[in-house]
Order: sequence, then C-alpha cells, then structure tokens
Amino acid sequence: MFRNSLRRICIILSLFSLLYGSFNLLFAQSNFAPLSSEDIEEKNEIWALYPGLKVSADYRLHAFQIDSNTLPPREEEDPDPKALLFEHELRVNLRSSVHRNLSINLEIEINQESIQDADFRSERVSGKTTDSQVAQIQARQAFLEYNSNPRNILRVGKQPFNIGDRQGKVFSGILTGLSQNCAAGTWCYELAAAKLGNHPADWLYLGSLDYPVFEDKNSDGTVMNRLNVEIFRIFYTERDVPLGKSNGSALRDEASSDRIAEVYLDGSEEEKQNARALSGQIIDRQGRPLYYDALQQQYFGLRLEWEISSFFLRFDITSNQGIRKYHLAENSNGNLEKPDFGENSDKFKNSQKAKRSLAGVVSELEMKYQLNAHQFGFRGMVASGDKEKLDTENTGLNFLRTLNSYYEIAPGSYRGTNFYFNGGGLDMTGGTGLGHSVSNTSLWGGWYRWDLADVDVFLKTQLFKLSRTQSVYNEVGDLVEDIGLEWDNTVSWKPDKNLNTEFEVNAFQAGKAFTLNDNQTPIKKNDPVIQLAARVYYSF
Repeated sequence: MFRNSLRRICIILSLFSLLYGSFNLLFAQSNFAPLSSEDIEEKNEIWALYPGLKVSADYRLHAFQIDSNTLPPREEEDPDPKALLFEHELRVNLRSSVHRNLSINLEIEINQESIQDADFRSERVSGKTTDSQVAQIQARQAFLEYNSNPRNILRVGKQPFNIGDRQGKVFSGILTGLSQNCAAGTWCYELAAAKLGNHPADWLYLGSLDYPVFEDKNSDGTVMNRLNVEIFRIFYTERDVPLGKSNGSALRDEASSDRIAEVYLDGSEEEKQNARALSGQIIDRQGRPLYYDALQQQYFGLRLEWEISSFFLRFDITSNQGIRKYHLAENSNGNLEKPDFGENSDKFKNSQKAKRSLAGVVSELEMKYQLNAHQFGFRGMVASGDKEKLDTENTGLNFLRTLNSYYEIAPGSYRGTNFYFNGGGLDMTGGTGLGHSVSNTSLWGGWYRWDLADVDVFLKTQLFKLSRTQSVYNEVGDLVEDIGLEWDNTVSWKPDKNLNTEFEVNAFQAGKAFTLNDNQTPIKKNDPVIQLAARVYYSF
C-alpha cells in the first residue's frame, strides 16, 4: 500500500514538474520583449565549401498564363499559350579566391523540365524510385578571369556579352570567347571576340570606347551630375541562318522544314495553305526552306547617359549595314541546288546564291524623374522596316531586294515591355514575355513607380503604344500597322533581403498587326489579351 502511494506521489510530482516547465515556456513567450534595431548586429553568413572557393546561388520560380478568346495559329508541338505554365531555375556560382589577380569562374545551371511537364508514369532509368522530372546539369558560364589591376579585367571562356546599346537591341547572351575591359586614364574601352556557331566563319567582334565627360559626387558618394558617352562598333558574320517570314532570323527546325517540303510535293491544296500559314521560314515554290549567310555585317552606334540630381536620360542610336547571300540547304550530296522562285530564280547567281545588301537603324530615348518615393518615366523606340509586298506564290518579292529594316543579332532580349517584348536576358527577372524582335517596330509610352521603402514594396504601372514602322499584310491581304496597346502592372515585395517576389497583371489590346511571334501572319481579328505572372527569386 505504502509502495503504491509512493509511486502515485512520484507520478504526480513528475506531471506537476512537466506542467510547470510548460507554463514557464508559455509565460516566457507571452512576456517576450522584442529587440530594437540598436540591440542587435546582423552579420552576413559566408558559405565556404573549401578554403579559397566562394559560392553563391540564384533560384527562380515563375508562373504565367495568357487568356484571350482569339489567338493566332500555332504548331501542334508548341505549348498552348492559354495553359498555366510553371518553370523554375537554379544557378550555382563558384569562384576561386586562391590568388588575388586570377580566378576561375563556373556557373552551374539546373536545366529542368517545366513543372507541368512532369510525368512520373514515363519510363526512367534512374533506378527503382519514381522520377517525375528530367533535370540536367550544364555549365552556363565557365571562364578564366585575370585582373592585372582593378581597372583591367580580362576574361577567356564562356561568358555573358551585353554589347552595343546594352539594352538587348544588338545582342545580349552567353558566348565563348575573349573580352577585355580596361580603363586608361579617364577613358574606358572594351574589346571582345566570341564564337557564335559551328561554322568557322560564325564570329562576333566588338570594340567600344566609353568617356565620362564629367562626374560630380557629393560627400557621401551620391552622383549629382554625370554625363557618359560611349561609341561602339561590332562586326558579325554567320552562316546558314534560317530566313524567317519577317526577313529576319527564324528558329532552326529541320524536322518542320522537311515536313513542309513533303506536304508541298504530295499534299492537297488545303494542306499546302496550312503548311504555309504555320511555317516560320521563307520557302520556295516547292516548299524548301531558305537560309542566308550574314556577310560583312556591321553595327555601329552611340550611347549617351546623363544624370543630374533626380533626373536621368539615356539615348542610343544603332545602325547596321551588311550583305546577305540567300541559298537552300545543302542536299545529301553536299551541294547547293537552285531555288524555285519563278522568274526571280534568275537572281541567284551561279545557280546557288543570291546576294543582297541591307541597312537599318534603331534609336531609343528613355527619361526618368525621381520625386522622393515617386518615379515618372518615358520611353520611345523606333526601328526601321520595309513595307511588305504581297507574295502568295512564293516568288521572293519580300527578300530579293535591298532591305532597310534593322535586325538584331539574336531577337528576344529587348525588354521594352513586359508582355510583347521581354523574352529573355542575362538575369533571372525576364522570360515571361513573347520575345519579339525590335525590327520594323515603334514603341511610345511611360510609367509611374511608387516605392514603399518601409515595407520593401514597390508598385509600377506602365502604358505603351506599339505599331509597325512599315505596313505588313494580314491573313486576308489587308495592309495593317497597329500592333496594340499594352498596360503593365507590377507589384514587388521583398520579405527578406535575399528573397523577392513579383506579381504582374498585363493587359494587351491587340491590334490588327499583332502576332504571337515574329514569323506569323497577323489574323484578321484579335481580342484583348490578359497575362498573369508571378515570380519568386532567392539568392545568396
């Protein structure tokens, strides 16, 4: 009896001790006094896998959807623009710090399928576990950097190039080559040479000279008055570029080209019309796709930036001139055949290639004014173009002539608007737009931005009018110019110093010249388009 009573007392005391401890924890939380900013000091953590190695990383998850009752036709294998798309991207940056002047830089990218493409029922060879997505590791950047002094940077290897106007209207991408940025006195220059493709003649050469006319700063380093001028010249050569219906470049799709040629030879008239509507390339009368060689292509221009107190102005103008040679793809014997363009076939010299020149110009003006937490801006961009000629019989009227359009080297990286442009770029904040070329396009509009610094939030709204510089034909043979009116709205919230979120609602009142890509024919009628987008970024 005494033993049982003693056991009960011990159990009760144990429970009481446990409850007392729990109550203390609860009371401790209820009496918690938050620390003020003066009571703590935040330190950045340094993640070192190995002495002499610096590690950083970037992660992005973004989702976007387009909603419209009427959209232009598309290829069956292309993603449905109305579908809700999820994509994420992970980049890990490794930089050696063993030596002061030399470093090896490697950026690893996880190239993973879109989330909605996950299929754990598909056959995998990664073992017995369920693997629903394919992810491949690739080196996005890999270069050696040599800094003889802080004002001289020499890089050799696969690296980013943002050249010319530095806004994506010439070239913005990653290539393998050599570059040097150096400051000599008050002048700064950049020299670069990069490989573009597999052909020995596919190269890009750059030379630029940057001069700070004046730069005044106050005691805390804030710029009070600055004027910067840069002149640049770029040489570009490339072989076997697919010729698109916009007379610019098209995506390389050999399977699609072979299918179209087969339909033209054996298909019905209706199948030929559908093949003509869906093909992104110029084809001859037998359905064979055309290519061009970019010879002696040159870009030269001026970029000016002026900043005074709360006002900022940027102006750039770029001219391109060069020669093209049009031809068919090589046949199985490695020879070039003569295209079938009817009477215009005689323009192909030596029965193989037709040589034509082109010259174009693009200019852009951007102005911003900062008033405390409010920012007001204006942007105007005009790129030259050619008035399209109606050519339903594929006789080459639109390209077998001197062209006055401006063509960038790689379309899609200009970020003038959120929806129509903004197809990609070197950072992780782009890629949700359609990625149109600037060729034969004009843009005018402005924006307003409100920064709420206390909560790390900014609100931005912008309105732009887009149109063709020269008229193009739509599907019924009418000349049209109006691309549409775009209204973009962005909300950005930064809950943590390394974490950022963005939400977009973009409305586009499509005009009669609107298309989903550069090489489609505008349809007769377009309804309003709504795009919803959300992005999450994390970096350290």
